[in-house]
Amino acid sequence: MLEGLYKLEVSDKDILSYTEIESENDLPEDGDIEEVYYFGGNSKAGAMKTGMPTLDIELEEGENHIVYYLIKEDNTTVSEQRTKILYLDTKAPQINGLEEGKVYCEAVTFSVVEENLDLASSSIPESVSQNSDGSFTASPAAGVQEIVLRDKAGNETSVHITVNGTHTFEDGVCVHCGASDPNYKAPAVQSNDVPDAVPTTPDAAGNWYRKNTIKLTAPTGYYISQTSDESSFGTATSLDLTLNEGENKITYYLLSTDGKVISTEKTLTANFDQTAPVISGVEGKKTYCEAPTLTISDANLVQVTVNGTSVSLTAEETLTVAPAETEQTIKAVDAAGNEASITITVHNGHSYANGICTVCGQYDPQYTVNVDAQFLTQGLGSNGWYRANATLKAPDGF
Repeated sequence: MLEGLYKLEVSDKDILSYTEIESENDLPEDGDIEEVYYFGGNSKAGAMKTGMPTLDIELEEGENHIVYYLIKEDNTTVSEQRTKILYLDTKAPQINGLEEGKVYCEAVTFSVVEENLDLASSSIPESVSQNSDGSFTASPAAGVQEIVLRDKAGNETSVHITVNGTHTFEDGVCVHCGASDPNYKAPAVQSNDVPDAVPTTPDAAGNWYRKNTIKLTAPTGYYISQTSDESSFGTATSLDLTLNEGENKITYYLLSTDGKVISTEKTLTANFDQTAPVISGVEGKKTYCEAPTLTISDANLVQVTVNGTSVSLTAEETLTVAPAETEQTIKAVDAAGNEASITITVHNGHSYANGICTVCGQYDPQYTVNVDAQFLTQGLGSNGWYRANATLKAPDGF
């Protein structure tokens, strides 16, 4: 391999002859066909034609040793061999561990791949510090942090990040980093298959109660509330409810104790009636000589009996009690089980004595009086004439 200064006779790409130049006397004269070349000692140095005021040098990445000579234009003088070291760096610093525009929720550590990093010319915010192992840590700071890293050749790489120092959770997941919220509780899934709560045993069929307070107890494994807001549940497994007179529509919800299932709206109808039916028109324990008509009043009346036998009222809520040989008890029951009763005796007609009913005191319209009153004799003249007021005395018993 040629190395140093040579004069070459060249034809196109072929070297026809070459002679090493060891002194100025070996330089070609004006008019000679030879040309002077410098050959480096390795593949990086290559070969360069002399006689040019400038040389275009192709550098390779990294360190380059450039060997050259200065030769006068008239080829009368050549300098000693000279060397310069040049560095070629076309690659910008590489930042690993950061993403452009990303939001970080806590301090983030990143590394830089660059042998020729120039921290003095780089632009690094105060929130970024270098670690003992050469890596860097970006700590939380307000706003966007711009990190600009430069190497000694002037190549630069920049990245813009935000470090919040805290997570922003939505539905249990951080919107920036995807971390899970340790305190997140997923909303319960609504279901139609949750069993019903159990109320206090009704006093009568149709959920009728004679007391205005009842307890509604959740099935095992559930909490109960009258709103669907999960935060309203707490750990209650029953509800104490106060009923209004008449029909009560009670809505409630059930939440599983593990918080995973919530019922759809549930409804319980509870009816409250603490007022007994009212029986009017007759008096208890009284004897009637004719069939009396009584009235029974109750909005929720379900049954009327006479001595245990069911009877029906008229449209006007009345009942006529027929005569019977014994006492008759009229009993009225409403839907809630409230009841009222009255006992009477009904004869099949009057029992008269001396023209008066011995039971009810009514006069006998058919009764004829067979005795007469008597006039007192005082002052009696002839032919019914009196000299003073007359006195008429009824017979005994009249």
